[in-house]
Amino acid sequence: MQIKWCGTASLFLKEGETVILVDPYLKPFAKGLPPFPIEEGAIARAALITHPHFDHFDVEDLVKRGLKSVYVSKNGIRNVQACGMDVSRFYPIAPNSRIKIGEARVRVLQSRHCKIDVWTALRSAFRVFSWLRVKRMGALLREAASLRVAGDVYAFEVRMHEKKALILGSAGLDAFTDYPTDIDLLVLPMQGRMNMKKCVFPIIARLQPKAVLFDHFDDAFPPFSRSVNVKNFRPILERKFPNIKTVIPVENEWIAV
Repeated sequence: MQIKWCGTASLFLKEGETVILVDPYLKPFAKGLPPFPIEEGAIARAALITHPHFDHFDVEDLVKRGLKSVYVSKNGIRNVQACGMDVSRFYPIAPNSRIKIGEARVRVLQSRHCKIDVWTALRSAFRVFSWLRVKRMGALLREAASLRVAGDVYAFEVRMHEKKALILGSAGLDAFTDYPTDIDLLVLPMQGRMNMKKCVFPIIARLQPKAVLFDHFDDAFPPFSRSVNVKNFRPILERKFPNIKTVIPVENEWIAV
């Protein structure tokens, strides 16, 4: 299995001829970041959506360019249908759904969204009121209003031959879900709180993966996002979990799992 991070929570998974896209976001609001590889995304076998927030579910251009299948919750399908999109290539998923995509076997698990803390909310509010960001703020709010989550936050257990990855779209687990513990790679989002340790340490302790790959740490939709310094966070994590490898991906570069 190979994995490639393309900014925000966007990922490609590859095994042989099978390429799967996860949580695409084409960065319409970011500046100075590498562009999302739209043509590559359009020819993927399928897209998996952890939850229908706008920064995980930016598929309209990809579908127009040829993306054949999008797996998302029923709520996500209703959201894009209300926006006027053709949903003939969208397929509903729910917890315990199982999907076969080429070389991949995918199991859908209930997950939870990271709870935004007070300090993060105040910091975002401060950035919002900068007059230079008012126009961007309005565009972001309109985008967010069109795609809403209604408890449909999922994780994906992806098996490709002998390797297994667990992909979270946000740093939260469901208390009543039996997650796999024989994970080769955990994909861990780092956006949502000022102090992400409170979210991610319990997740890692519960799952005990062989390796952790950070994503969703770039400042892709300011003023509401922020750049998270995962290089500073990495040694803290390695001291607490010395047997777990940490991976900081480079945008648009493949990594072997």
